Amino acid sequence: MPHRNMPKRWALASALLTATALAPTAAHAIGDRTSRTEGQVIVHAGEASPLNCPAYGNYDCTKWPTSLYKMNDKNVCFESSDVAYSCGYSCNVLFAVNKQQVATLFVVERSRLTTADYTMYRCPSVY
Repeated sequence: MPHRNMPKRWALASALLTATALAPTAAHAIGDRTSRTEGQVIVHAGEASPLNCPAYGNYDCTKWPTSLYKMNDKNVCFESSDVAYSCGYSCNVLFAVNKQQVATLFVVERSRLTTADYTMYRCPSVY
């Protein structure tokens, strides 16, 4: 369990390192996704929450992405129905980049680490 004063991103990184160091029986529950993180650099990690269309704003909400998420502590936005299905209101995610500069979105769900399809978005101003 992470220390109470530990920042969330460190708790997430700690959870990922713990997940990759588990015994083979527990690693089987995580699946083969943890091996896909080997050799990759984590560029963003933390909690992501849905970014809903602001009521009475400057946007046409009929064209707003249905599964738009924003990293809680960064100006990073992405759309992913996989994340919406897996997490609901909020969850921990990380973006990792491999040597070919291809980014992968990983979703941390309880004892599983899964990949998710996504589309990056410029974060809209909600004011």
